[in-house]
Amino acid sequence: MPARRQGLAGALVNSILQLGIAFFLGLADITAIATRGQGLKNSYKAVFWFELAVATVALIISAGFVEIKKAQSDLTADEKLAMRDTRGGEIAHG
Repeated sequence: MPARRQGLAGALVNSILQLGIAFFLGLADITAIATRGQGLKNSYKAVFWFELAVATVALIISAGFVEIKKAQSDLTADEKLAMRDTRGGEIAHG
């Protein structure tokens, strides 16, 4: 992802996350209502297993489609600060 698009990508991921939480929380509530005749404990168990299944699917999708590249940098932030202090405020590149 180009640096100029990373903010947009972050906003998109956050929006999808929030909508997913709202949607699946609604489905969890439907699960709780549908199983309340089995008793409160069993209803909570059904909701727990439903949410665990949803989280597992999300983890599998994330692991399959998200590629994390190795971070690259010329200098660390501490090294840049040290160079600026020793050179009077200028950072040498190269």
